[in-house]
Amino acid sequence: ACSAVAWCAVIRVLTYWLAHANTQDELADVFSVGQPTVHKILHSGVDALSACLPKKSIKFPAGAELSRVVGAFKKLSKLPMCAGALDGTFMKIVKPAVWGDSYYCYKSYPAILILAVVDADGVFTFVDAGRAGSLGDAFTYNRGRLRKRLENGTWLKDFTKVVSGQRIRPYLLADSAFSGSEHVVKGYKHPPPPGRPASFNIAVNKGRKVVEQAFGRLKGRFRVLTRSFIRDPQFAARVAMLCCALHNMCTRGNVPFSESWLPNVEEYCNSDHAGPDVHGDDGEDHHWPGVARGEVIRTALATYVHDHRRY
Repeated sequence: ACSAVAWCAVIRVLTYWLAHANTQDELADVFSVGQPTVHKILHSGVDALSACLPKKSIKFPAGAELSRVVGAFKKLSKLPMCAGALDGTFMKIVKPAVWGDSYYCYKSYPAILILAVVDADGVFTFVDAGRAGSLGDAFTYNRGRLRKRLENGTWLKDFTKVVSGQRIRPYLLADSAFSGSEHVVKGYKHPPPPGRPASFNIAVNKGRKVVEQAFGRLKGRFRVLTRSFIRDPQFAARVAMLCCALHNMCTRGNVPFSESWLPNVEEYCNSDHAGPDVHGDDGEDHHWPGVARGEVIRTALATYVHDHRRY
């Protein structure tokens, strides 16, 4: 077991690396230690902290917390019963030795995927990290534990509400890459017809921008996610989970964040665009059950938003 002093040294080196994405040789020079010591510190620190912090910091809302999140999204976007915004982003890695080509994402670099849900404050409430970048957001959702827990009623089962004549459960907002259902609601294809679809897309974009901006702050604070020298996808996944947990701690603790840290300030500030989304095509709706019910729910929500619009 490490002493308190030793753990302070581990945390100091580890957090510096997460923030600056230095090579191990550079860290050795900064902290005046050997490169083998840096390697040991990074791996032991990530392994220890990723085993505990995400479990404590990343929790899907239920009960009173779910009610609070739904109320916050209603205030933010005018959408009733929204419980989170769902999206994915990439963590850049070095091409792995095994199945390396499968890790190339549509942006033409090797990466792992980070699929996440955030609340209206930009706090991560669910994170699934580690799949190959080529697989895409919708593939990861359709075959992952988030979809299973939503469909079997483990999550978002606490209460329902009648909206425009339809009784609906809490749901997640997503972009065009995903299939619409009673659990995942997305906007209409761009450009939407005038009237209810257009009003609805405005509300969806107001709700969805929180996840895009959360990813921007995540990568601005932890540059290891954007210019990493990690080759092992499993280790990269643990790093991603740890960064998301630390992001939550910073957000809840109101730790100052500078826009100068952002990878793309303009994209962050204008993330409530109404343009087309560029992702995979695994979200074709006709492939999945529950589409008809999802369309009924979207129509009810669009009717509500249009009838209560004050944009």
